[in-house]
Amino acid sequence: MLEDIGSVIYDASSIEGQLLKSGFTEGYLNFPFVTLSLDDIKHQRYRTEKLGIIVQGKNREIAGVEQLPSSTSVFVYFEDFSKLCIYTEQIIAFCHAHNYTPAGDMICRLMGVLHLDDFKKTTEVFRLSIPVEAGNIIQV
Repeated sequence: MLEDIGSVIYDASSIEGQLLKSGFTEGYLNFPFVTLSLDDIKHQRYRTEKLGIIVQGKNREIAGVEQLPSSTSVFVYFEDFSKLCIYTEQIIAFCHAHNYTPAGDMICRLMGVLHLDDFKKTTEVFRLSIPVEAGNIIQV
């Protein structure tokens, strides 16, 4: 089962500290994320495969930074990390219903701390996405 969001944020802040020590700048926002492997999702094993930080600006040019491939994705925004498994299942069901084939690992990215229903409150907002390919299109 996935760890709680406190553990993810703690580990991500630890990574961010190491990045700053090794030459990354603070001038750009960095976004922590976790991945769930496509194989694990297919077998309904909900566990974190990787923890990383999305970097922007000049930080992308530093040696060792991995570029995420560009792709068409299905995604959902949500606020409660403990419901990640539910949203994962909903995205997979959406893919099947719309003839999309999941084509890679799922990424859950911390977007910020804004409450989606009440902007006076703060809470974590996540974006869960999976790259997809269009299924067989039937010509009429």
